[in-house]
Amino acid sequence: MDESRGQSSWDYATSIAFTGSLLSWMKKIISTEGDGVWSLKYVENGRDVYLQKKSDAKTGFLTPEFVSWRTEDCPWVKNG
Repeated sequence: MDESRGQSSWDYATSIAFTGSLLSWMKKIISTEGDGVWSLKYVENGRDVYLQKKSDAKTGFLTPEFVSWRTEDCPWVKNG
């Protein structure tokens, strides 16, 4: 925050550090709990971030047509 100008300013270093830590935390939880559809929630002006598994389905909200199309183009999706 740059209080000398009387306004708050964005600190990119803090944002990048936060994002890196958040992604590492998410990767650790998701790799432990398994694939599926996950929800990430942050309440504005809060201090907590919530990660909740919504479904064990790997495709979740994706249509079968989309999954089929991506599977054809991406062999690594088919093979895990």
